[in-house]
This record gives sequence, C-alpha cells and structure tokens, in this order.
Amino acid sequence: MRTISQVAKLTGISTRTLQYYDEIELLQPSKLTGSGYHLYDEANIAKLAIQQFGSIEKFTEAMEHNLEHFSEFMETQLTKDVKKLGKQSDLLYGRLSADLSEDVSSPKVQVIVHEILQFSQKHSDGADLDKPLIKVLMDIYSGDYIKNITDGKYGKGVSDYIVKAFRYYSENNAGNNN
Repeated sequence: MRTISQVAKLTGISTRTLQYYDEIELLQPSKLTGSGYHLYDEANIAKLAIQQFGSIEKFTEAMEHNLEHFSEFMETQLTKDVKKLGKQSDLLYGRLSADLSEDVSSPKVQVIVHEILQFSQKHSDGADLDKPLIKVLMDIYSGDYIKNITDGKYGKGVSDYIVKAFRYYSENNAGNNN
C-alpha cells in the first residue's frame, strides 16, 4: 500500500488530481486509514498507469526514464540545498563573529545565538541528541579540529568567542536549551 503522496511521486500526477479522481469516483483509494490517509494498492496504481499512459508498458518506460535521471536530479538538488544551508549558516556565524569586542552578553549577540540555535534545530532533521543542542555546539566549537577551521575562516579567536556566547546563552536561558 502506498500513500497518495507516494503515488503522486511515482506517477507524476499531483495529489490534488488524485483527490479529484477519488471525488468523481474515477480512481478511489483501496483504503482510508483512521487518520484520513488515502492508501493505494498495486491494482490502483496499475489502473492509474493505464489511464495516464495508455498501457503498463508505457508507464514502465516512463518510470525507467525517471529512475535513470533520478540520481542526477537528487545529486543536483542535494548539492543546491547543502550550498544554500551553508550560505545561511555562514551568514549567521559571520554576523556573530563580526565584532569580537562586542560583549557576548549583549542582546545583539544573544539574538544571533538564538537565531543560530533555531536554524540548527530546524535543519537537524530531528536528530536525537543525548544532550541539549547548545551543549553539542559548544563541544563542537571547543574541539581543536573545528576550532582551527572556524578560526581560519572567520579569524583568530572566533571559535572561543562562539563558545563563550553559547555558554552565556545556555546559562541565562535555561528553559530554551534544546
């Protein structure tokens, strides 16, 4: 059984079109779950393939073409996504390290630390950490390897400054230390 979004991705037919097919009883899901998910079995997918492509063979050819180019697409997309996240991260850390004479307890610095934490949580894909994220980040930036990379990229002493800013945030925002 496949969900409506899985069938949409597999066939290239939008979820809205599949919902419309259900409404007009052209193609109804095999099962509806208690939480309202539309599930389709292989017979539904075959029927849909024939409706959309004329035959199972043409559908198979289209899917083979999609699979051949899928890895290229995903590689390109992942590279774009990683670069975009890297740029966003660089901007945040660049803002944090722009003025090392700024007191780490200043609201300006603490707002940036908060933004970094939100960004990190949003893009961590729900990683299950055994300690709060801010503690993980402090450990990372305290390590020699990352310290050398960070100081090389942003300037000498930046890694220590980041750790101090994170530590201040951690000590003064006990309820927000996820």
